[in-house]
Amino acid sequence: MATKKITVSLDIDTVEGIDCLVQQRKHKNRSQAIQNALKEYLQKIEKQQLYEEIDKLDQKAEMKVAEEGFDAVNEIWEDY
Repeated sequence: MATKKITVSLDIDTVEGIDCLVQQRKHKNRSQAIQNALKEYLQKIEKQQLYEEIDKLDQKAEMKVAEEGFDAVNEIWEDY
């Protein structure tokens, strides 16, 4: 995967926490630790957004549409 170098300012406690993870060999280096943390965070946000969209769905209406589609398929296959 291609990478791009950026500059980020972090508070001392966060840097020390990252360094601790690197020393414990949880990550190869600071960059990997930060990249993994950000990937995990972005996945969490994406999943949360998906759940929010799911919550907006009308389950009864979705079930009706699904059943209508299923009934149409059954009608086609009844001849076989």
